[in-house]
Formats: sequence, structure tokens, C-alpha cells
Amino acid sequence: MTSPVSVLVFAGKTYIGRAEIQPLQPRMGVYGGRFDPEFTYPTVEPAIRRLMECTMDPSAGEAELRSAFRERDSLQLEVRSDAGFVFHPAAVHIQDATAWNPLAPIELHLLGLPPEEAKAAFGT
Repeated sequence: MTSPVSVLVFAGKTYIGRAEIQPLQPRMGVYGGRFDPEFTYPTVEPAIRRLMECTMDPSAGEAELRSAFRERDSLQLEVRSDAGFVFHPAAVHIQDATAWNPLAPIELHLLGLPPEEAKAAFGT
């Protein structure tokens, strides 16, 4: 089993939290783990929750979904290892359902992580 990698999460230049990530579906480039937000997280939380609401709502239209994804992407989420390595996944996703279930963990997912970066970080 691969050891988790400790990472820092930024929105632009603002540090918003950290996580311990591990391979979830390595063949698909999916890595993730529990996200521990910092006091700055509320600055990005509305965009994160809006995307979550849109993806969970079957009545959300295509335009609404595109808008929610654009808003999330505008946060410029970036994930770095404690050693300073910057990951370059196709997308960084924070899954936050605490508005509906305050006890739910917040999850960080790196989607489409290039194989060479996964190998360097996880040896997979």
C-alpha cells in the first residue's frame, strides 16, 4: 500500500487548507483524501458549494453547470506537496457536503494527474 502524501491547497496565492492524499483510482489519475480547511476556506466555500449543489441537482441545466464549473476553475486551485512540488492534474475538486451534513468530511480530489507526477509522488 502506498503511503499518503501531505499536500497544501491554495486558491491563487491564498492557502486554504491541507490534505493527506493517496491513490483512489490511479489508472484514471484520481488521487485524494480528507481535506482540512484553514480559516481562509470560507473565501472559496460559496463556489465549492455551488458546484456541489449543481452536480447533485438533476434539474440543473447545462448553462448552470458550466457556470458553476467556471466559477470553481476561477478559484485557481493549486495543490503542492510539503516539499514544494506543484501537482498538475486536469482538475482539482473539493467535495464539501457540510451544508447538508455538518459531520461529513470534506474531500480533496486530484482528477487526471499525469502518470509521471503520480510516479514521482506516490511511486505508482
